[in-house]
Order: sequence, then structure tokens, then C-alpha cells
Amino acid sequence: MLATILTVITLGLASFLTAFLNHRFNLNIQGFSIAYIFPIGAALVGGLAAVGLFIGTKLSKQPIRTWMIPLAMLIGLASFFTSTYGDYHYAVQDIKEGIEAKYGKLSAKDLEDFNKKVSQDLNFYKYLEYQHNESTITLTSRSNRKGTKIKNSVVSAISFWLSVAGGAIGGWAAGTWAVGERTKDKSAKMYRDLKYTASVAPELYDDLVKQLDTDKKLDQAVVKLLNDNKHDKIFKGNKPRTVIRVLKTRSTGTGQLMMELHDVVNNNDRVLSKLTKDLTAEQMVAVQATINQLQSKETF
Repeated sequence: MLATILTVITLGLASFLTAFLNHRFNLNIQGFSIAYIFPIGAALVGGLAAVGLFIGTKLSKQPIRTWMIPLAMLIGLASFFTSTYGDYHYAVQDIKEGIEAKYGKLSAKDLEDFNKKVSQDLNFYKYLEYQHNESTITLTSRSNRKGTKIKNSVVSAISFWLSVAGGAIGGWAAGTWAVGERTKDKSAKMYRDLKYTASVAPELYDDLVKQLDTDKKLDQAVVKLLNDNKHDKIFKGNKPRTVIRVLKTRSTGTGQLMMELHDVVNNNDRVLSKLTKDLTAEQMVAVQATINQLQSKETF
């Protein structure tokens, strides 16, 4: 319920702010793009619109379901049309104010007739059609600060649909940010909660993998691994390291252990090797008890 309320709020807020800023400063935020292709403006609007879904989920301490990212993409996509409707509202308002300024104060009958005509000649569908076919695209570069204006129906249509896709991309980005280091449990149709993470020396990776592969009692091996390799701040950040993660599916109680060997190449963090072990609900009980001893508060 909270997630639904916050989603409606962030969708409305994103749409209102976009339309208001477009009108106030003569902008086209949905049309902002990087390298003429990536619709960064529409993506930012879509991300803001969808973020309420995940904030509400976290505040209500609910797991992130696998269907939430596709839903966030739909919300992001919808944000393009809701913010464009705000643009349409301001456009109609400007037309009415312009007519009144030109012809003076209209009588109630004339104003009623005029409003009907505006509604017929410029409904929202026609406004979208205009945006699709008649938008002027401005290309700028370092050598051409003022930009080159292009008014072409094909270019306008491409820009329109890139912006629509940008809203969905923004919703996807919001979901990816919310998921973070969680992993997907396909059978439970939700993402596992990250219960514990630690970074230890990179040279320990091979020994830890061997220890987990040879010990028949996996839960005892994981408990020993956690107790022997407590969180070390020396290995935090963008450095060569072995990362240990323990995750848990909230609905089933099952878990997952992940170990990754990280290296840094040209300041880029890369995973060189990875080990994943599934834990039963019974095994996870013992592992969770150890985690509770290592950190003061259980994470969700």
C-alpha cells in the first residue's frame, strides 16, 4: 500500500516538475539527449517517477519482487506521457491567455465558444501528434555553440520515440539501483536480501573456494569462513580483494553464498572469478546466527 502511494506521488511530482520547468524556462527536458541518441532527460524523469515504488517497498520492509522492475519501466514510460500532458496543459493555457491579451477581456459566451474550439483543434492526441511530427531538433557542438536546427518529420519521430524509450530506461535504472547487490531467486519470484558482506585479501580466494568445495557440511564451512574472515576495512573500495556475500530469500528462508575475486584494471573493477553456493533453510539458520553475532543489526 505504501509503495503504491509513494509511486503515485513520485509519478505526479516528476510530471509536474518537468512540465513546470519546461514552461517556466522554455525547456524540453524530455528531449535532452547525450550524443543525440541517449535520452538522458526522459530517463531522469522516468527514474524519478519510478523511485517511489522502491522507496515504499523498503520503508514497508517488503522484499523486491521480480515483477517490480518491469513495472518500474512501465511507470517510467507513463511518465513521458503524463509530463507531456502537463506541457499540453500549459500550451493551452498560453493560447487562451494570448487570445485574451490580443482581443481584450472576452465575454462569457465568447470565452465558452473559444474554449470549445481550442479543445477541438488542440486536444491531447493532436498535441502528441504535433510533438511526433513537428518538433524541431537542435544539434550543438563545441564548434557550433548556437546549434543547428533540424525540422524533419523523420528526425522528429525518432526523437519522440527515443524519449518514450528513455522513460522506460529510467524506470529500469531506478529498479537496478534499488536491487543493488541482491540476487534473483527465480523460484520465489523475488530478490534475495543481502544479509552480510565482507572484503578480505585477494590471495585468500583459492583457499576459501577449496574449503567450501571439500567440506561436506556446507553450513559449518560457511560459519567457519565468516568467523575466520571478518570484515576488514583495508580491503574496502576499489582494490584487489575477495568479496564474500550471504543472501537470503525472505519467503522460503533459503540462502546463497557468493564469493568473487576482484581486480582493478585501469581503475575499472573487474570480477576475475566467482563461486556461488545455495544454502537450504536449515543451513541458513546456522549461518544467520553467526551473522547476527558479527553485526549488531539484521539487514533487509
